[in-house]
Amino acid sequence: MPTLPKSCAEHPGRGGLFWKEIDTRSKVSKPSKALSPEWYAHLEALLPSVARFRACLSTFTTILDTGDEAGLDQFIQTYQDDASEPIAVFASGLQQDLEAVKNCLRFPAISNGPIEGPNNKIKKPLLAQWS
Repeated sequence: MPTLPKSCAEHPGRGGLFWKEIDTRSKVSKPSKALSPEWYAHLEALLPSVARFRACLSTFTTILDTGDEAGLDQFIQTYQDDASEPIAVFASGLQQDLEAVKNCLRFPAISNGPIEGPNNKIKKPLLAQWS
């Protein structure tokens, strides 16, 4: 059985233990180094919630990769009343912004990035004046 690192910073992946290490096949999250199955088994034995978070994030990543709107509805129904508060809050937030999230799935090539860049350039000096 592997020994746990003293801190998350000692994990071989960038940014700590849980940084984008969920699904190595995903287009959404690519780890720099994946945890071995032994690490996952050890972590899940120590922290049972890790398995629940992995399952939730893996399911959501698949929905994003495939653009599955029906899967999104199923995901929200499954997780909005989850015993884990962070998962329930995440699913409830998706429910509140359901139309926007579905539009992201329907139109993956459309981005508001070209507008947000100039918008941030305008807001930055204004915010600096008020602080």
